[in-house]
Amino acid sequence: MTVVSPTFLSQRLGQFSASSLSVPWRSGSPYDFASHTEIDTGRTILMAQGGERVRVNNVALSEAGLKTADVAFCSVPSDDFERRIVVDGVAYDELLGDVMGSMTDKANPPGRRLHSHSPDYAAEFLRASLNAGAERVRFLSPRTTEDFRTAMQDSVPDLLLLSGLNVNIPRLLDMALIAREMGVKEVWLGGDAALGPYAILDQMFDRVIWGPGEEYLYRHLVGDRSQTHRHPPADRMLAEVRWLIRAEDGTVVSKSFQTLHLALRLGCTQSCDYCAEGVKSESGKARPPTSFEEAKRIIDDAYDLGIRRVYFVDPDFGRLWKSNDENALERRVVAYLADKGMRWSCLTNVVAMRRHGSFMMDHGLASIYLGIESLAPSHRGTGGKGKNVLKVLDRSWQDQDDTVDLVPRLTEQGVLVFGLYILYNPGETEEDVWRGVESLKNLVSLSQISTNQPFPGTEEFKNAVREGLIFNLHPHAIRYGQMVWAPGGNVTDPDTVSRTYIQAHREVNDLMRPGGFFDRQEKHRPPK
Repeated sequence: MTVVSPTFLSQRLGQFSASSLSVPWRSGSPYDFASHTEIDTGRTILMAQGGERVRVNNVALSEAGLKTADVAFCSVPSDDFERRIVVDGVAYDELLGDVMGSMTDKANPPGRRLHSHSPDYAAEFLRASLNAGAERVRFLSPRTTEDFRTAMQDSVPDLLLLSGLNVNIPRLLDMALIAREMGVKEVWLGGDAALGPYAILDQMFDRVIWGPGEEYLYRHLVGDRSQTHRHPPADRMLAEVRWLIRAEDGTVVSKSFQTLHLALRLGCTQSCDYCAEGVKSESGKARPPTSFEEAKRIIDDAYDLGIRRVYFVDPDFGRLWKSNDENALERRVVAYLADKGMRWSCLTNVVAMRRHGSFMMDHGLASIYLGIESLAPSHRGTGGKGKNVLKVLDRSWQDQDDTVDLVPRLTEQGVLVFGLYILYNPGETEEDVWRGVESLKNLVSLSQISTNQPFPGTEEFKNAVREGLIFNLHPHAIRYGQMVWAPGGNVTDPDTVSRTYIQAHREVNDLMRPGGFFDRQEKHRPPK
């Protein structure tokens, strides 16, 4: 498809509206988008499940020209991750790029919220991988679209690389149009936004790349050979954390520190229906692991910078850590952290914790993001023989009883458990959802609560498209706290879902509640 003039693209942006991306939800499924020319669900399915990782829509720069072109890389401006959700006339902050902030922002006043601001992974891994060609690439980090416009005016590149999530697509389209109007020769799109089910993406962007793109970009922008995996250096992978401590007199004290973000194995071996990580990384095989020697060097560099905390970026830490393997990468790295007196955190699952939890806790484990997903009673008995597995999420290996048994034992050992939890999965009634939230409240002191969304690229999206279950495909709507589909064919009022989402946060993530974050903190406060 040929990319056309900025004037035409400006007109197309005006057509990219809520009315062209949704149908009335009350009509019930199956929903029909056949007459909506803005929607192209086939491109998403082809790229995610069909293996078409790159779409070349237009060529203005030759292959030789790409290797000498001035290039700019830009993730979406940071203010596009700051959203609000309005429920019953009350506005609640949604800090999409801040994991701890997104847990605590809806249940606590501004001065009583945790924050964690991660590095820009897309920029840092690309910067490290381009290596010798990086001097031709400018890395822009705008706060706003106007910051982006100013940076582009200072020096217009030949090629602009844009990256973001599906929710960022409207802003990315605006940025692409700005670049076109300034005379940028080609604009490429990467990140999860590349999977959007929208025809406009192949009109606005010359190339669309999904999945780990460092090797592809190296080959086309730097050299013909393949590039080996490179991890960003320690000073480029530091996250800012704002922690809160309740003193003995009841006052809340803020403490800020930095954490090293370290990736041992990017990519996931799981194939959960609601997540595209396993599809993106070809079951964890798309990127070789960081070697122990390289991980050790990065840790040493961070230690010399005064860093004493590490967070493993791995999507599901420990999934390839084989029991009784003394040379397992994860085992060697966490043992090395313990030798240096450094504490660490990760995202993991119940099975990995049952296998390696004791070793982890003996070697500096401070906290985990644990995939709980659901405690709704509708899953009871779904695995046969009394097993209460999350079969509907394609997590048949996870039993709710194992989760309920594991978390208190971790908590008693001083490990802070952040529960990853999903509301309104297929088969869950309103009563089921609330009973699950009550169980979650009794289990953890903080939870990253989300709502089940058929995100483009997931198996859930593909199935929902086939069955006509989606009624709203606007990028701003496909985010947590919103309802854009009828899970399992059961239609739920989107306002009810948003109301439940906010109330669940307030029930579980209020730092002051009995049994909550501060109570747990005091219970495990080291003796004087």
